[in-house]
Amino acid sequence: TYDPYIVLGAEKHDAGSAYPSFDGWLDGLRISNTVRYSATFTPPAAPFTTDGSTMALYHFDEGTGTSVADVSGTTGGPSSGELRVGGNPRGPVWSGESPF
Repeated sequence: TYDPYIVLGAEKHDAGSAYPSFDGWLDGLRISNTVRYSATFTPPAAPFTTDGSTMALYHFDEGTGTSVADVSGTTGGPSSGELRVGGNPRGPVWSGESPF
């Protein structure tokens, strides 16, 4: 019953076609120990940065391979991740595009 994994862009337990996977782009993930947004979200104009409330920070800039680096520098870290692919068509895929 203990599952330590965070899944991005897919339904975690393969519930089937009633819950389709995300079809889009992920450019960054910041995990915080505080609420970041309490009003309308405005997309950032630059990559997320580390501050005192950052617990993990992923820029997804690796470009190849299956490792995803936690670049937060948080005490006790890093908490790097693993890219796992599947599905039909097979994904996710790395992209050289950047919004910044």
